[in-house]
Amino acid sequence: DETVSKSFDEIKATDNDDAPVTTKQIKRLYAIGNEAGRNVEQIKQLLASKGYTSTKDIKQKDYDEVCKMVAES
Repeated sequence: DETVSKSFDEIKATDNDDAPVTTKQIKRLYAIGNEAGRNVEQIKQLLASKGYTSTKDIKQKDYDEVCKMVAES
């Protein structure tokens, strides 16, 4: 069964829109920012300008929008 083989983070990421993003998603967010030419501090400043005090404050439902913002801003 595919669901049984998923990690807890993967299941949590898909089952609850209000849950915080997973560690894997945070790493991906920073990778997207790096591809856009941003360093960690610039990414944190961009997130802070949108009201996030930590990447762990990002909700599952907002993750795709935040990734797009980091890639394009």
